[in-house]
Amino acid sequence: MAYVSFDELFQSAKWQDSSDGTEVVPQGNSMKKNEIIERSRKFAEPYCVTNSKKFRLKDVDPGDTGEATSEDKPRAKELLETGIQALAELQDVLYAQDRWSVLLIFQAMDAAGKDGAIKHVMSGVNPQGCQVYSFKSPSAEDLNHDYLWRCLKCLPERGRIGIFNRSYYEETLVVRVHPELLAKQKIPQQLALVKEALTADDKR
Repeated sequence: MAYVSFDELFQSAKWQDSSDGTEVVPQGNSMKKNEIIERSRKFAEPYCVTNSKKFRLKDVDPGDTGEATSEDKPRAKELLETGIQALAELQDVLYAQDRWSVLLIFQAMDAAGKDGAIKHVMSGVNPQGCQVYSFKSPSAEDLNHDYLWRCLKCLPERGRIGIFNRSYYEETLVVRVHPELLAKQKIPQQLALVKEALTADDKR
């Protein structure tokens, strides 16, 4: 992986105070928003999956922090605050344009930090333009529809940000481990047999 230096990323969120030469995190409109966005994109690039056929989760180190170390924590907190300010400004643009929506999907094991990530990263977002949905065991109403229905009905409108705490991905994983759950989904018998056959092939 080609990492962007943490120093380089943090530098983009600073400016020089001409009075005494000290570096401070800019506030409000003085923030170099475009530069922060571009450097953040480069920082995140090594963690983006661009070829799903070659991607294997086992090849990813869950403890990877790029080039950041424990000594960078204070600066990381400042950088997070700056990023939150930029995110708030971008949300205003998203709402004003009323053309696009943004969907963030947090998928991980229990106690992996999904709630904490949502709380910290989205803390600067206007709650009036943000919707958070958690997906647990399907309800009786959910089971009367296809498995994507309960997620599709929660997609954000244009100009808004939607957050899924878990998602339809559960359906591609859990039923492979516990195929007996298919019996509760009221799937027509012919389709259930096909789905069971596909599940069996995956286990081989």
